[in-house]
Amino acid sequence: MRILTNPGANLSREILDRYGIAITPQRIVVDGQVHDTTEPPPLATIDEWVKRAKVHPTIEVNTQAEFIEAFRKDGQRDPAILAIMNSRKLMGSYDAAVKAAQSIAAPLHVEILDSKTTDQGCGLTAVLAAEALRAGLEIPRVMSMLKSFVDAQCTLLTVETLDNLVKGGRASFLKALFANLLNVTPLITMKEGSLTNIGRIPRGSSVPEAMAGWLFERLGPGRTVWLAISHGGSPARAASLEAALRKRFDVRHVSTRAFQASVYLHVGAGALGAFVCPIDGLGWEPKIT
Repeated sequence: MRILTNPGANLSREILDRYGIAITPQRIVVDGQVHDTTEPPPLATIDEWVKRAKVHPTIEVNTQAEFIEAFRKDGQRDPAILAIMNSRKLMGSYDAAVKAAQSIAAPLHVEILDSKTTDQGCGLTAVLAAEALRAGLEIPRVMSMLKSFVDAQCTLLTVETLDNLVKGGRASFLKALFANLLNVTPLITMKEGSLTNIGRIPRGSSVPEAMAGWLFERLGPGRTVWLAISHGGSPARAASLEAALRKRFDVRHVSTRAFQASVYLHVGAGALGAFVCPIDGLGWEPKIT
């Protein structure tokens, strides 16, 4: 079975090559000019786009035709394809992939999985699928395990300001004004695939400790997890978050990266994200070497 995902899954080129994971194209549109961001540009470039754009830049959603082309290309190597997508409630790519899969004729067979999250949360789901298939697990078991993995994982984000989320249509102006006036850092999670504000951290408090504390309360003690941390240009804060999470969980795998371009466009500089994925309920433990 071949695995395909979107660049928003934020997988490194090394991981893509190691597992043979294919990705769809990605484009960001800045005042009508299209930029290919399949290979991610520096965060500073995105900051400059946002600063100079008359209208907040947008992500050009992959079309049904693009997915059909991708499925047929991958199908030359293996007729069974698993497409793991960012939350369908954040982007329209999921729906386009579903329509493309429905139009594909035998012998190709395409499964579409909604990761119900974004960035490295989606990426870890793709890595788990690749590890399970490499280990020789049967496809029905892999699919069942992936759904359990998706349902158990927990995403938590903080942003320095809600301005980019507001401009990108992901939050209301009043919420942004409220957060900024009260001098707090919002806590944002994914609930059933949608962004949800679930609390605030007073400015001056330790954001990494507050995030780790919330995740510990949510998931409970004694959990064995995979962990991914994404940051908006703040590797030191990401390291602090990793340390805080390691104190609370048995971490078997960790990945730390800057946010992917499509996500950073909305969360902006200083943002921090944790994707904590329990593996102790899978009935099989993946071992990444």
